[in-house]
Amino acid sequence: MNRLDNGIPARMSPADRPNIPDELIAKWQTIVNLMAEILGIRAGLIVKLDPPQIEVFVASATEGNPFKKGERANLNTGLYCETVMAQRSPLLIPDAREDPKWNHNPDIELGMISYLGFPLLWPDGEVFGTICLLDSTKKSYTKVHVELTQQFSQLVEAHLRLLTEITERKQMEEQLKRRTHDLGERVKELNCLYGISKIIETEDISLEGIIQEIADLIPPSWQYPEITCARVNLGGQLFKTDNFEETIWKQSKEIKVYGERIGRIEVFYLEERPEADEGPFLNEGRYLINAIAERTGRIIEYSKAEEALRKTHDQLEQKVKERTAELAVSNEQLKREITERKRAERRVRQSNTMFQAVFDGILDPLIMVDKNLAVKLINKAGLNYYKLDECRDILGKSCYQILKGRASPCEGCELSSLISAGQPVRFERKGCMDPDKFERVEVYPMRELNGKAFLHLSDITDEKIIQRQLLQREKLASLGLLVSGIAHEINNPNSFITLNIPTLRDYLKELIPITDQYAEDHQDYELFGMSYAEFREDIFKLLRNIEHGSQRINNTLSALREFSRRKEKLEPVWVDVKEMIDKALVMSRGLLEGMVKSLELNILEDLPRIRTDPAAVEQVVINLLINAAQAADKEDSWIKLNVAAGDKSGNGLAIDVIDNGSGIDEKTRTRIFDPFFTTKAPGEGTGLGLYVCQQLIEGLGGRIEVESEPGMGSTFRVILPANESNGGNSLQN
Repeated sequence: MNRLDNGIPARMSPADRPNIPDELIAKWQTIVNLMAEILGIRAGLIVKLDPPQIEVFVASATEGNPFKKGERANLNTGLYCETVMAQRSPLLIPDAREDPKWNHNPDIELGMISYLGFPLLWPDGEVFGTICLLDSTKKSYTKVHVELTQQFSQLVEAHLRLLTEITERKQMEEQLKRRTHDLGERVKELNCLYGISKIIETEDISLEGIIQEIADLIPPSWQYPEITCARVNLGGQLFKTDNFEETIWKQSKEIKVYGERIGRIEVFYLEERPEADEGPFLNEGRYLINAIAERTGRIIEYSKAEEALRKTHDQLEQKVKERTAELAVSNEQLKREITERKRAERRVRQSNTMFQAVFDGILDPLIMVDKNLAVKLINKAGLNYYKLDECRDILGKSCYQILKGRASPCEGCELSSLISAGQPVRFERKGCMDPDKFERVEVYPMRELNGKAFLHLSDITDEKIIQRQLLQREKLASLGLLVSGIAHEINNPNSFITLNIPTLRDYLKELIPITDQYAEDHQDYELFGMSYAEFREDIFKLLRNIEHGSQRINNTLSALREFSRRKEKLEPVWVDVKEMIDKALVMSRGLLEGMVKSLELNILEDLPRIRTDPAAVEQVVINLLINAAQAADKEDSWIKLNVAAGDKSGNGLAIDVIDNGSGIDEKTRTRIFDPFFTTKAPGEGTGLGLYVCQQLIEGLGGRIEVESEPGMGSTFRVILPANESNGGNSLQN
């Protein structure tokens, strides 16, 4: 799924929507079965929009359910689900027969008079359908029923988001394959033009030999070299490839010399191939055959000029002997012929210059080496990659000699054997010049160039980061499903506690006057070793403790659910600083208490509200707290979390996470924000934690400062700005 520049998912056409797999349909079946069983209703459904109809996509396996999977109904017939999808909001109808708006609904004929439904949306906001409950009796759905149904709808939408992201990633992989194939085609075109330039440089070769060599160079440069043949027709003289056969699949271009047509270059496919830009041929083939025809014309012009020069020279010698008097005229003629020859030579040099310009125009490093790894050709991007100023610094020398100062290839280097094998190959490795980067190496052996090969180097560090981030988003999606399940299992029994506390308090209020009267009549009345007054106070204290504990459970579950719904786009809002920090502590306190001896929180009183993205700041604070705990190496380890104004004027916000752990040395401190850099053991860290923190804070216009001393501990300071980039003040008194 493509995304717009502002990060919002682009609209997908119905044809591009991913199909719902059977295993996901099975999960949805379990959901509607659970909904129907838990809430005691006859029908639980997931309905899918398929204009101009809607389809029962999943139906609960409950007794008396009149709806069957696969049933379809036309839109614009007044169905409950039409309103839910049109308004994109929940709908609750206790009894349609008592509601004039719904007492003619078609579902009443099926006995379905009560309805509760929520819309289901694709990630781009388009309607997928609804999840709904229907029953044959009047239903007054409670708040818990509504929230439970909403949780199930959010779970289904999470499945749709995950399915869409998987489809998007597959599309990106296909696009990458196509680009790699296109690059290979461009390299073949360059090889053809380079081969023509080399032919011109060959000594003692006739014009006929040059034209035949050009014809033989054409097939390997087309999209399907194994079925490609070529023919050059110069005034009826034919130059053909060995496999030439004239077919209906042809691409051709006229050859012109001094503006006049003297022949034609023709390229044929021996077999039928799928339609492309020009019949079965690509536009790139048209550009290449045009270039070959133009260059062939220039070669013929150059040959004719040379031939004319030779004839003139012979005539001049004869005329010198026979007519000395005409020497001045002949000499002038000779000068003109020499000028023409120089012009032709200049054209050849311009052709070579143009080839080098095209070669240098490729943005990735491109190097031609022989089987001994001696560099024969390199573009400007390659010079920049190896940090060299001039081509002569490396041409003719082996890469390991000039770059590593070695007398033999680097240990583990297989480039020489790959070139000798003669087959294109691609592999990935850590950067040769910068080990903190990843690069892809593509080897294209050139058999016609005596064992030489082109090496194409691509920086894929950003691609690797995107792959890691996609994996992280998949993990967060899985975490969201797990949190939803845990929250449901804990919330049900806790709801019983919360709902029964007021009833228990009312019971006690009714009983206390009776026991008060009894205690007044019996002054020495004691219970459980306490006086009646102490006992009376302790009962209400216990009740308050139970209520407080239940509320803490609700707060923890709320924080878990909020954490599992983290957004990818930063969305600044006005937030209370203390409330934001408290949420981060709720998520991390349990882990921290098991890793450090003490945790101290200092928040400056009367801090103004701040406009920022609370989810991003909470994520950064949690990450820094956990990092501080993991650095603990002392028996009396501690962490301090200080929150105060960002500067002396009270503008902005400063959050300090201070520990007395192992600390960070100077060399490591310069790299802690680099992607994939980690000091943890293999498998214990991705090296993206602090990198993501820095990206989030910089996205909010702030910065992270670090102070540390090995063995003494570290201080990470997050500074959020007083003003947004658009000029609005980010503080609110």
